[in-house]
Amino acid sequence: NNYLVATSNEFSFRPGGNTVMNIESTGEVGINTTDPETAFTIDQKADDNAIRIYGYDDVASRYGEIFIDSSGYFNFDAGGDRGVEIKGHAIDFWVNSGGTQFARMTYDGKLGLGTISPDGVLHVSGALGDAYFEGYSTSGRFAGIQFINTANSNGDVSAAINVDRDGANDAGAITFDTQPVGGGMTEAMRVSSAQKVGIGTTVPSQLLTVAGNISGSGNFEIASTAS
Repeated sequence: NNYLVATSNEFSFRPGGNTVMNIESTGEVGINTTDPETAFTIDQKADDNAIRIYGYDDVASRYGEIFIDSSGYFNFDAGGDRGVEIKGHAIDFWVNSGGTQFARMTYDGKLGLGTISPDGVLHVSGALGDAYFEGYSTSGRFAGIQFINTANSNGDVSAAINVDRDGANDAGAITFDTQPVGGGMTEAMRVSSAQKVGIGTTVPSQLLTVAGNISGSGNFEIASTAS
């Protein structure tokens, strides 16, 4: 058997008669292929012949690897704990090998946290379904969710739910802001840290404080206890 074969067009390594590496006269290099399509082409021939890059730290007894598995998925592993698996239809995030998958990004741009079947652009699922938003402010807003209608070419925020520092760093008020046609963002309602609701005012003094006129239909009932 010829281990090294050289012609005018290529240079091949063929242990046992099988080509394991091929160098073309045009500069392309192929592993497990005699016809590399790019400057460097690796062809995975069988399920048990995956492409793998492996590193090991003998001091910490930990290893990491990048490989393409038998399904053709691209994987990043750390110490046997699968980190990221890239598929044709999704990107999966794991906290341990074959164990807990905590997130998935689907082919149509949906991100699931705690679920692998997100129903919206962002889908959070868990025992409590909690989501945390952190910010820093010694005065004013420190967190919020902004809503933008992309049909509006100027990219203005049309509405928002914000959280303000309310008198102390451990106190917060929730504000609901809206933007009228041709106007700017205005606070429409606030729930203070004292759990007082203000409509048309940023400083509600009672459980419900309304600054402005009120209209309605039907019955309006107030129950009170005589002192």
